[in-house]
Amino acid sequence: MLYLIMKKTLLILTIIVTSIITASAQKKVTPTKPYSTLNTSPGYITYNELTQGIGLSLTSVSYSNSLTGFTTIHGYMLNKNISVAAGTGILFYNGGNMIPVFADIRYRSNFEFRVKKLFGIQSNNINPKSVSLTPYMFFDSGILFPVSEPDPGKKLFMKAGLGLIYPIDSKTGINFGTGLFSQLGDLRDSFLVFNLGMLFNRGKLQFYITDTKG
Repeated sequence: MLYLIMKKTLLILTIIVTSIITASAQKKVTPTKPYSTLNTSPGYITYNELTQGIGLSLTSVSYSNSLTGFTTIHGYMLNKNISVAAGTGILFYNGGNMIPVFADIRYRSNFEFRVKKLFGIQSNNINPKSVSLTPYMFFDSGILFPVSEPDPGKKLFMKAGLGLIYPIDSKTGINFGTGLFSQLGDLRDSFLVFNLGMLFNRGKLQFYITDTKG
């Protein structure tokens, strides 16, 4: 039953992102028309996200019905599409709390998705009549460390899904994503999760040494 739920959810997410990419295929990146205002050069990047999860099975036991939490992720944008990072945070379950420590990989699409202005939101100085959104994919994998009693033991977890980025300026954006969160231990639990956060793409870090002599 769980396998079928996960399979159907992944199928729906795949159809959504495929539709987005197909609808915006004519807006592929060109040197004179960037797909967003976000910085695409390699360098430091961070994501700070709120997460809400809904249990998909065995919801009557602890650590399986719901989760809410915050994560902070820091890493490097390898190129205009791919970032690799590491993260941690705190997750609040029904029954206790856990601290995740994980690796994060994200792929940012080369396409933009434009919609008419929503709720009066301006569109990043690109087009005053539309909002520019960029699809992305994410994959996380790591360990959950319990910080509540009774101790459920450490759990491995994986999270994967799709989302959209709304660029605020060249270095800042709002990201929304949804996907599947699965944790493995004595009990195997899965959640449908929703992420909402801010990303900061600072580019190459520069360090300066000041000569205080004299």
